[in-house]
Amino acid sequence: MKKFQAILWTLATIIIAIAGFAGYSDGSHYMTWFGIELSKNGFIGLILVFVVIDFFTLKNAFGKDKFVEEMKDKAMETVSVSGEMDIPCTVLLTRPGSILGAAMGVRVFLNGVEQEVLKNGKTVEMQTRLIQNELVARSNADDKVYTIPFDAQPGGNVHITFNYNKGQLTIDN
Repeated sequence: MKKFQAILWTLATIIIAIAGFAGYSDGSHYMTWFGIELSKNGFIGLILVFVVIDFFTLKNAFGKDKFVEEMKDKAMETVSVSGEMDIPCTVLLTRPGSILGAAMGVRVFLNGVEQEVLKNGKTVEMQTRLIQNELVARSNADDKVYTIPFDAQPGGNVHITFNYNKGQLTIDN
C-alpha cells in the first residue's frame, strides 16, 4: 500500500508541475495554493518542496524494510534459544472475515521467518519444530505489529485467531 501511495503522490506532483509550467510559459493563467496566487518562482519553490517530499516517500516505500531484517535476526536468535522437537507441530492462523480492512493483507512471521500474507477470511498453515515460539502479524495498511508467544507440543496443533478489528491475536483452546 505504501508503494502505491508513493507512486500516486509522485504522479500528482508531475501533473501539477506540467499544468503549472504550461500555464506560466504561455502566460494564460497562474497557480493558486490555498487561495494564494503564486508567482512563477513561488510555484517552482512549491514544486521543489513536493519533489523532495516525493523523494523521501519513494525511498521509504521502496527501500529495505528494516522490520524484515530484524525478523531475520530474530529467527537466528529464536532457533538458538528454543529446544527442538522430533515431530513438528502444526500452527494455524485464522483471520475471520470482516468488512473493516478486508482489502488489507497481514504479513505473517513464525519465529522470525516470513510465512505468507494472511488475507481476510483465510487461514495460514505453518509448521514448527521449536517448543517455544513467537508468531508476529504485521498489517500492510499501517505497519502495526501484533505478537503472541506460544508453546508447541510434538505432533500437536496450535490454533490462533487474528481479529483485525481489535488488532488482537488469541490462542484458541
